Amino acid sequence: MCKLLLDFFLIIFNVNYLTTINIKNMSYLKTLQTKPLLLTLVLFLSFGFMIEVNAQDKVIMLNGEEKIGKILGLDDSTIKFVHSGEDLEYTLKKSEIEKIIFSSGRTEVVNQKVAPVDPLKTAADKRNKIAVMPFTVNTNDADVDPTSMGKQMQNDCVFILRDVKAGMYTIQDPMTTDALLSQHGISLDQVRTIPPADMANMLGVEYVLYGTCDLQNKGAHSYGSSVNSYNEKQKRDNRDKKTKGTEVTSTSSTTTIEYDTHITLSVFNDQGSNVYSEKRNPFGSGTDAYSVGVKYLLKRSPFGTKH
Repeated sequence: MCKLLLDFFLIIFNVNYLTTINIKNMSYLKTLQTKPLLLTLVLFLSFGFMIEVNAQDKVIMLNGEEKIGKILGLDDSTIKFVHSGEDLEYTLKKSEIEKIIFSSGRTEVVNQKVAPVDPLKTAADKRNKIAVMPFTVNTNDADVDPTSMGKQMQNDCVFILRDVKAGMYTIQDPMTTDALLSQHGISLDQVRTIPPADMANMLGVEYVLYGTCDLQNKGAHSYGSSVNSYNEKQKRDNRDKKTKGTEVTSTSSTTTIEYDTHITLSVFNDQGSNVYSEKRNPFGSGTDAYSVGVKYLLKRSPFGTKH
């Protein structure tokens, strides 16, 4: 095949090749010489098609879908993509992509695809097991980091739940929960986009607890006080009392930022049913007032001692 292609190109470009072809190939040479233009066109179109196909990038999604086209650019969270034969530019989330196969042949794994958990095989392991998700924090205070506070509330909720739960329940360690989320390519922003039943099966638990904290900064308030005291000195002279002294005033002032906190807890089972949902506006004006509300709600949840 390679020899035939070489013979063909030499003939097309008018190379003096007649002396190198033996008599057995003369009929083949004659055929090629009769239609050189047509054969050239067919050959170059075929090569062009092969190059075009091979030059495509392929994006494999986590759901198994394959997208073929051209990647125009990448950043930390998305890629710019154009489908083959189209001009419209799309933005694909990296969190939904398993891997990218570039036209060069290089493969970049974006997210490891984990096989779905079979609930029939793990039903016994999941029974009475609870996973606490990172809390969603909504606040108007620029000094409060919602992500950090959400993780802190997740940890605090686990510790509180261990204290107030009935004995038959097991709480999944938050590090295990977060690691499983990361392995499945699920960011904190995507936690609530996944159906609770799928989340429970993926984490290997029977119950998933979601929490929301609405924390509103009400502004700074100053509190002050003043005290008047009288220092007196007595002098006795012939039983007469002469008194003199000085009035002393002391003042103190304290400035604090007051917050209004609302806590919502929701619990779903591995069938997707909402088994508990309540909210609480706890006492206290600091950012840590949420712990009082979380403890109150957990005690009255299906896992609590006051249920």
